[in-house]
Amino acid sequence: IYHDVLNRRNTILMILAVWSYAVVIAGLPLVGWNRYEYTGNTCSIADQNHPYFRTFFFLTFPIPLIITATCYIWIAVKTNKVHHKAQSHNKKKFQFSQSANHLRRTGTTDKVA
Repeated sequence: IYHDVLNRRNTILMILAVWSYAVVIAGLPLVGWNRYEYTGNTCSIADQNHPYFRTFFFLTFPIPLIITATCYIWIAVKTNKVHHKAQSHNKKKFQFSQSANHLRRTGTTDKVA
């Protein structure tokens, strides 16, 4: 699945989407919806009661947080499935090894049903 999602075309599209998202959010005050204010060493949004501030907060905190949390949950679920599959495989391999050792020790060549 990795090579299906992260091919050259999709990677370029993802990078363009992230940059477009950032430019739109940061550019809204530059086109007249609220304004930036330079105070000392920082630049901040001038009117924090303006609807842009709430929109800015919503677009830059909860949405990325939900996307990140969803990705990490998906990674944890997939890793857990692979872990259980490996454990199951190792358990079968161990049981086969134990039965082979038992046969060697006892010298029994009878087929086990």
